[in-house]
Parts: sequence; C-alpha cells; structure tokens
Amino acid sequence: VLKSFGYNFLVLLSGMSSVSDELIEAAKLEKTGHTKIFTGIVMPLTSSTAIYVLIISIVQGMQYVFTPIKVLTQGGPNNASSNIIYGVYQEAFTFYNTGKASALSILTMVIFLILLYLEFKYVEKESTMKTERRTEMIWHAVLILIVFLSLCPIFFALSTSFKTLNEAFNSSSLIPKEFTTAAYANVLQKIPFVKITANTFIIASIVTAFKLITGVLAAYSFVFFEYKGKNFMYFIL
Repeated sequence: VLKSFGYNFLVLLSGMSSVSDELIEAAKLEKTGHTKIFTGIVMPLTSSTAIYVLIISIVQGMQYVFTPIKVLTQGGPNNASSNIIYGVYQEAFTFYNTGKASALSILTMVIFLILLYLEFKYVEKESTMKTERRTEMIWHAVLILIVFLSLCPIFFALSTSFKTLNEAFNSSSLIPKEFTTAAYANVLQKIPFVKITANTFIIASIVTAFKLITGVLAAYSFVFFEYKGKNFMYFIL
C-alpha cells in the first residue's frame, strides 16, 4: 500500500501547490475554516489531479496484490483470496489452459480500457499540445509504432482466446482455423469470474481509499501548514 505513496503524494502536492495563495488568503480573511477551505476551494480546483491519482491507484491496487496472493494463499481457500490478475496467471501457467487465460486477460483488458476512458474523459480533456506540423507528425509516428508494438500481445491473446485447446498449443497462427467461444463460456461458467472480479475491486478500493486519503491529507498539510520537521519529512518522502 505504501509502495507508491511518495508518487501519489508528489502528484497531489504539485496539484495543490497550483492553487492561488491570494484565494486562500482571501478565504482566511473572511474567517473561513480550514475544513471549508479544503472542501470548497482546494478539492474543486485539484479535482482532475485527484481523479488521476484515483484511477492510477485502482490500477496499481489490481496489480500489486499479485505477489502476496502468489506467495501466501495461491488464491485459496476456494478462490476467496484470488483476483483477476492472479486468475490469468493461474490458468496460463498452473493449469495450462491458454484459451481460458487469454479470454480472462481480454476481459481484464476491457476493465482497464474503461478506467483509461475515464482518465481521458476527466483528466486529459483539458490538455492541449501546440507544436509545429513536422514535430507533430514525428510524434504521431512514434506513438503509432509504440501502440502497434503494445497491441501485438493483445492480438495474440485475442486470437488464442478463440482457438481450441489443441490449436492453441500446436499453432502459432494469429487467425484461428476454427473460431470458438468455448474459452469465454468456461471463464463465465467454470471460473468464479464474479467472485474474483469482486475480490479485485474490494482490494483495489481499500488500497485506493488509503492512498488517496493519506496522500491528500499529507499534501494539504505540506502546502498550507507550517510546523517543525516539515522539511525533513519532505526530504524523507
């Protein structure tokens, strides 16, 4: 949970530092309390930063819990401690069900795409880039190359998810000879997909809540309060 606290803290700190000092001082002159300043001024002005940290924390909460599950519980008892990421690993490298693992990974990717859409909708919509035409073309070409390289494993996973078990092990073709949705049916019927998805979001929610609350309060105290040891704590973080 504390692994990425420093990163979240610095992001929130930079967001809160951008709040106008004159606005805060004007609120204090009107004898507005710190709680009202925090909820009525600081949070609305840094909402995009908070949403970014929220989404990143959810994604990290889904990923970072893999190691404790692998080392301590292996998803047991009866998948009570499993999550989506560990489910993909277990199906692929423990049971060697490549089709089910690919299908589960595609469903996981859909969840991540939803989170990515929310980030672009609420965080990136105000971002603009003014560059020269030539520089912009080069930048777009690099992005297209990166996206293509990033999508290759996804194409392979998507193809494997529609193959039979025998073809998945004996054929490296990207186009399945026989299209089948059996892997997706198995994921929804034989794998407790709802349970491991719920576990994933429960763990991610707890991790996210802790990171967001501690990060916001720490950043707020660093920006708007003065106390002994502040510089030393900032150096440690």
